[in-house]
Amino acid sequence: MVARKYDSEFRKKMVTRIEGLDKRELIEVYKTLNGFNVERSSNSNGSFYNVNGFSDDCIEALESFLTKG
Repeated sequence: MVARKYDSEFRKKMVTRIEGLDKRELIEVYKTLNGFNVERSSNSNGSFYNVNGFSDDCIEALESFLTKG
């Protein structure tokens, strides 16, 4: 098993930052996740992602987006 670069605490903090984004920025996050073929589940409340399943590359792309703003 390959060790992850980003622990669960880092990922939780990233989710909190994403939750504070506006609609335009959330669309960019969505596009990024689709680019990494991240699995999601959807229902009438929206789309949901298991952040613990994100690759390190995906986390780095999201972090890059979040730090640009």
